[in-house]
Amino acid sequence: MRLAGQAAFPDGADRADSPGGRALPTVLTTSSAIDLLGEPAMRWRVRSGRWQQPCRGVLVTHSGPVGDGEALWIALLAAGPQAVLGGLTAAGLDGLTGFETKAVHLVLPASGRMRTRIPGVIVHRSRVLGADDVHPARLPPRTRIARSLLDAAAWSRSDDAARSILAAGVQQRLARATGPPTPTTASAPTGSTPAGASPCASTAASTTLASAGPTPGPTS
Repeated sequence: MRLAGQAAFPDGADRADSPGGRALPTVLTTSSAIDLLGEPAMRWRVRSGRWQQPCRGVLVTHSGPVGDGEALWIALLAAGPQAVLGGLTAAGLDGLTGFETKAVHLVLPASGRMRTRIPGVIVHRSRVLGADDVHPARLPPRTRIARSLLDAAAWSRSDDAARSILAAGVQQRLARATGPPTPTTASAPTGSTPAGASPCASTAASTTLASAGPTPGPTS
């Protein structure tokens, strides 16, 4: 799945900033802003303080506080088009409660190029990140709920924490435990460990989950 370089948050944007009077996304890449407005107009908005540049290559098209949803899009656009939200970040968007985290967890293909690193964003690389792992329609782009739960368990720092996450996913009816892995179920991924972590791979590897049913629709 590729990210188009624009976030779907038009409501807070100044309609005068966009050609035709349409509101711009409130988070977009510098290259997208240049395509829409031209480089001089983009630079003037940043220099004047009308827009913000939270990190290299990403712009916020207002001067107010950055919302939680916007922060997720900043992390995604900064990381690059192959990045998706994962672990507890993705699971929280799909309804998991009781495991809120301030860190933003991203998943990148093992060979993917990381554009810009920003504080508070944890990047996990995985050799398995295909259509069966990434939801085709949810926004912001993220892993499917079963994969999100398994990743979160694998990245936990204790087996107890890993078991709690998996149990909560089933108890909250976000996922269901299944038998041996099949093409439509998720099992513990490989090669998706952040530097310095002590993943509980043994707990996650012994667990196979599938989505319990529809999860919340596209969010902004």
